Amino acid sequence: MLFEFLCQSLQYLDRAVANFENFHLQFLWQLASYLGFGASTSAEFCQQLKAAGCIVPTFAGLDALIQADYGHPIVLHRAERKELVAAMINYYQLHMENFGEIRSLQILQEVLA
Repeated sequence: MLFEFLCQSLQYLDRAVANFENFHLQFLWQLASYLGFGASTSAEFCQQLKAAGCIVPTFAGLDALIQADYGHPIVLHRAERKELVAAMINYYQLHMENFGEIRSLQILQEVLA
């Protein structure tokens, strides 16, 4: 199952010519389920982050994003994507022992700023 998910996701990304700006967010959301710790709803996701003392995403587009297929146009602003990526990383750190710190995101943000 995981292998099929990875293959299908990467094949989609390889073929995509538009509306792939949210791919990484949807991919991380779905991958968490395959790894055994995915949240069923955005409310559950936010509740787990809040209980751990993490910053919780505040925008309303999360439900639409997690329910949409890859390529479905969901309008998110750059700040919202940035906030959600940080929340997803925190979520993975909560559920995966020795996940460590991801520095590549910070480096990309500095380069693109």
